[in-house]
Amino acid sequence: MKIFYETPELLKALGNISRTTLWRMERQGDFPRRRQITPNRVCWLASEVEAWAEARPTAAANPEMADRARGSS
Repeated sequence: MKIFYETPELLKALGNISRTTLWRMERQGDFPRRRQITPNRVCWLASEVEAWAEARPTAAANPEMADRARGSS
C-alpha cells in the first residue's frame, strides 16, 4: 500500500513535469498540498494525488494528432 509520493517519484508519475510546474499548480490550488514529513522532507499523500488524478477532465480527441500518428499529412 502506497501512502506517500516523494518529489522525484511524483514528477515522473505526472508525466515528467518540472518541479516548477508542480510548485505552480500547488500554489494556485490546482494540486494537493505537500505534507511536511521531517524538517527537510516533504511528500504528498498518495490518496490525495490519486483523487486529484481521477477528477481531471478527460481530453477531447484531437483528429490532427491522430492523423500524425497514422503518418497522414
